[in-house]
Amino acid sequence: MSEVQFKRRVRLLLAHPIVGDFAKAQPNAVEVTDLRVSFKITKTLTKEPNTAEVEVSNMSRLLRQSLNVKDMRVIVEAGYADHIAGIFIGDARTLDHKREGADWTTLIKCGDGERGAALARVNTSFKTGTPL
Repeated sequence: MSEVQFKRRVRLLLAHPIVGDFAKAQPNAVEVTDLRVSFKITKTLTKEPNTAEVEVSNMSRLLRQSLNVKDMRVIVEAGYADHIAGIFIGDARTLDHKREGADWTTLIKCGDGERGAALARVNTSFKTGTPL
């Protein structure tokens, strides 16, 4: 077995919404690197959005409280010691905190483009006499 498998890394960025482009630097983002993070990402080639379920263990109380905002963006990056790459970017749909004994578990369910789909508008005009 290769030694590289033991140097896995995951980085989770949780960004509060700001006005402007999300792709730019996020001064309000929280970076989670040294906690236990597990995730399940479902990618599709259909019109259905990609989804992710991210579970983080033992966040501090202050950090858990700061995450309870609407329209939080989630970036999941994973890889090995020398190289990590982005594998999911999306909007948090639900964020739940659960206590199990002495441990706290935070479950974040997200979707790719959730906010855009929820706020999308269609503006169409028709000429006079167009039937319903």
